[in-house]
Amino acid sequence: MSFPSRAALQGLAAARLDRFTSAGGRSSDWPADGFSIGASYYGGAAVESSPRIQRLADGSLQLAEPGFGTEGFEAFSFERRTANGAPLSRGSTVNRSSDLRLHISSQGEVAWAYAQPFGWHNVMVGDVAALKGHFESAGQPPAEFREYQYDLWTVHYGAADIVLTGDGAAILVWSQDTDRHGLQAKRLGPPIVLDAPPTPVISAPSLRARFVRGEGVHAVASLPGASHVDLVLHDLAGRRIAGVTSGAPGAEVVFPGTRELPGGVYFARASDGTRELRSKVVVLP
Repeated sequence: MSFPSRAALQGLAAARLDRFTSAGGRSSDWPADGFSIGASYYGGAAVESSPRIQRLADGSLQLAEPGFGTEGFEAFSFERRTANGAPLSRGSTVNRSSDLRLHISSQGEVAWAYAQPFGWHNVMVGDVAALKGHFESAGQPPAEFREYQYDLWTVHYGAADIVLTGDGAAILVWSQDTDRHGLQAKRLGPPIVLDAPPTPVISAPSLRARFVRGEGVHAVASLPGASHVDLVLHDLAGRRIAGVTSGAPGAEVVFPGTRELPGGVYFARASDGTRELRSKVVVLP
């Protein structure tokens, strides 16, 4: 690791956080010279490398503070401060040596992503993947996706971006030119939960009846919504042969006294008081 020269040190600019009233004057409850929130070299500072500040819903501040090294890399560290600028907590740090996409929501969610076209390089800066996406939100562990490519001569990635979904997660999107051609996307954060009540499956009314030798006439009646079903067995002359009540619609019942039925044609009838179904039963001699 090289060290900054005297000339570079002379070009060091410290970024500071200050607060002003609506009239344009400095707030009386802030230090006269504000708060230091990072530093950058004049030679590498640009708009995309400027500090990022987001006022959160509770009035606190979420800061992304840039830092620049002499090896050509940049780093953003995340810090939370009160409305008066006092430190609250520090979050993650991202080292990068390619284009960075960074988003901070008013709820304090932080999402960032980068893709390095020629893969992983610059081991001096620590954990730098070829592609990396990161999302963090209060009350849940950070979610990340990363890939490494060690071929420094082939373009693997075109670009990457990340967006906040508004439901406690983020979507990482990137283009890949070799292993998976085209545009790729991945959700970072809790999975989508569809909170919808189950739709009941309502079957059509039906009645099935058959004769089982040695047992009698079996019947299964289904009348959706009925609390009970009355079943009656008749012969061809219309005489009542047997009857039974099913307290569980859709349950199979056996007509009592039908084990020794003489051969012939019979009819089963099922009713819930408002609807009626009929089914033919053939008993072979």
